[in-house]
Amino acid sequence: MTTVYLVMPPDEADGLRTVLREAWPDSEMRTMASVEELARGWWDLPEDARLVVSTTDPAWGAWSDRLATLLRARPSVRAAVLLMPGSVPPVDEATWRVVEVEEGDDGLIVDPGAFLVAWGDQEPVQPEAIPVQPEAIPVQPEAPTSTIPAGSAGDPTVPAHAQGQPEARRGLFGPGRRSRGPDRAPAPASGHQPGSAPPSPSVVREVVPAARFVAVIGAKGGVGVTTVTAHLLAAAARAGSALGVDLHYVNPGLADWWVAPGSPTLPDLGGVFAALEAAGEAGALAAEDVLARYVQSLPAVDRACTLVPAPRPSKRGYVLPPLDGPRQLLTVALRHDRWVLADLPPMLDEATEAAVRLVATDGAVVLVTTPEPDAVLAANRLWHQLTEGLALPPERIWLVVNRRGGPKEAIPAAEIARVHVPAALLGVVPYAPGPLAAAWQRHRPLATAEPWRRFWQILTGETPKGRRRA
Repeated sequence: MTTVYLVMPPDEADGLRTVLREAWPDSEMRTMASVEELARGWWDLPEDARLVVSTTDPAWGAWSDRLATLLRARPSVRAAVLLMPGSVPPVDEATWRVVEVEEGDDGLIVDPGAFLVAWGDQEPVQPEAIPVQPEAIPVQPEAPTSTIPAGSAGDPTVPAHAQGQPEARRGLFGPGRRSRGPDRAPAPASGHQPGSAPPSPSVVREVVPAARFVAVIGAKGGVGVTTVTAHLLAAAARAGSALGVDLHYVNPGLADWWVAPGSPTLPDLGGVFAALEAAGEAGALAAEDVLARYVQSLPAVDRACTLVPAPRPSKRGYVLPPLDGPRQLLTVALRHDRWVLADLPPMLDEATEAAVRLVATDGAVVLVTTPEPDAVLAANRLWHQLTEGLALPPERIWLVVNRRGGPKEAIPAAEIARVHVPAALLGVVPYAPGPLAAAWQRHRPLATAEPWRRFWQILTGETPKGRRRA
């Protein structure tokens, strides 16, 4: 059974439910009060859901583009926009299918079949001319002579579709239920005008102290989280002592920016984790002391820069930390150096949760995304998980857009920060494969180059020392 969601005020939903029953008799009808409620419950919708969204919702202008991105990510969900008289149509007409509502003598009227066409469940039907022989139509002599020529528009003996006119449509609200009309014409939602960028719910950024702990995270692999972490860590080392922690235990790579293949490797953290696991309760009590000795034994990978690598995978698979290990490691790291940066995995595991808890009191999260629609959608989902699931204050999240390859279908960075991921835009990493490739080959991140120098100044208020590079 297909589920149809009516996203509109209750008075509209009551009238439209009866109309849609005729076009979709076996469907289940559900109501959502606003488009914001729809967006927040998007991933709970069934795969074959059908949506009817009304433009009378005051939040329509602010949320329409974000919902369009969600629709492109789930093509099986079909949506139709109920365009009420006086309302503003959606800008993205390629994603939104419009069903217009018109004024009638009995109230507002709408064609039920138009929803099937908008959802793609029925092909549009073009009216075909049906030849009519006037002489074959019986005429009663006692009937008054009509002044309308036979077979022309308005002839009651000729079907409406044969005259090229639309068939009669059912009133949306019916007589006596005219809830919208010239006397109550809805104003354009949020002042949004066609062709202009839609407004978004304003995000008030509170004054946050300079961060001592920076956690870098992405919603999916390949968006450049490790690259951003490495260059921010190098910039931090130029401003003072800094410690990097690779918490991506499944796919570690932060150390590769400094340690060349074949060179002496850093002390393996996996052995420390294994010893703590073997010690059991006694190991848990002494964990911070053991981890502190390990961090102090690490050599510097660059001037004033120390790195805690993720455990090296064994022949049996990946080495995971003991219970509460990530929190204890980060606590020790914050005692060791002025600044700590963590490379987080694209998942809400124990390491990510421990990092977010520390950020809430003394740090910042840098959320990295590329401008492709699927990556932006994943970043939007991660933002909600961080702010709602882990209760991270939104003002502690910074957004970095990594223009890794400059795709044609890229979403502008300002629009991502304004509409899709409501976080303060730290900046954009330009597409510059040459300098990044050279830095990778030298195993030396660009510490004083732009935009990393500017990013670190914004995050901490400190300026990396050294010759400034473009």
